Amino acid sequence: MDRGNKVNYIIGKSGYLGRSLLDYFGKEAEGIGRSDLWPKFTDRDCIVNCTGYGWNPGQEDVGEAIDTNINLTVSLERARNGANYVFFASGMQRERPEHLYSLTKNVACRYLEGKAHILILYTIYGGKWDPPWRFMGTFLRAAKFGKPYVITTPHTTRDFVYIDRLCNTVADLSFDRRYRTIDFGCGKARSLMDVYNHVMLNFPDACLDYVKFQYPKTKPKTYCAERPHLPDYFNEDMEKTWGLICE
Repeated sequence: MDRGNKVNYIIGKSGYLGRSLLDYFGKEAEGIGRSDLWPKFTDRDCIVNCTGYGWNPGQEDVGEAIDTNINLTVSLERARNGANYVFFASGMQRERPEHLYSLTKNVACRYLEGKAHILILYTIYGGKWDPPWRFMGTFLRAAKFGKPYVITTPHTTRDFVYIDRLCNTVADLSFDRRYRTIDFGCGKARSLMDVYNHVMLNFPDACLDYVKFQYPKTKPKTYCAERPHLPDYFNEDMEKTWGLICE
């Protein structure tokens, strides 16, 4: 195992993952935007590629998806000069392979296989940069402050993993040159109803009277890690997020 420097460069500094990793690694890491010039990398560096285009509804620009998810990834691999490389993939690539995001990310993963650490991410949540429109933050705010909220697919399963677990794993991989693909999840999928029940049982000040269920006509697909990678920390990490909601 190469005991080089920790993470030096984080590509995609403006997104949720990029901001969270920059907070975690502090001054030792430099954030780089998609349009920024790259420094001259060395074999003592570690680069984390957080960029991605085509995940959000409305992002359907094929050219942008190819440039960000494929061309940038390939160019970065060619310019790395032996630097360690961590790349983020997504469980969505398996669940919805026809999606623009999945198609372009799958090409990048095939290119990087054996050349980089590929982390397949599932439902990462928590931290101060967690987007407010995603399920966990939106639901917990509704439960905390009694705002109306409808869970439209209560039986849909997710493999919820707290952002700190991801940051810790990236730190470990920054020293590791044994490139492989890692299913990054707790290995214990929970339905959205399970999250509701957990809050109901563990947070007595929750205002869950405003939370309603709306059952779909068809049963949604499950969505979880295929191979367990991390231990289960749901209780502890839910408390962290619940506390951040107050800030």
